[in-house]
Amino acid sequence: MTIELDSQTFADMLRQGAVQLGRDKKVVNDLNVFPIPDGDTGDNMLMTLKAGCAALPTLEPSLRGGTTKQSSQTLSDTASAASSI
Repeated sequence: MTIELDSQTFADMLRQGAVQLGRDKKVVNDLNVFPIPDGDTGDNMLMTLKAGCAALPTLEPSLRGGTTKQSSQTLSDTASAASSI
């Protein structure tokens, strides 16, 4: 079964994912035991999601006509660049 998402739905899902991870990041941090048990995977995931969410206001106008695949790639690139700073 294939489900297609438009860019607005994808953006809404990203925002809600960041909210939920913000609530539960300690659970993810506590699970982090491999390869290095540094306990910051939840923090790193949240920083990446927040970077993608922060970019949404500038990205969304160009994504409205695009596919979710294009949207996700753009957000992935933005989040990756922000998390490597």
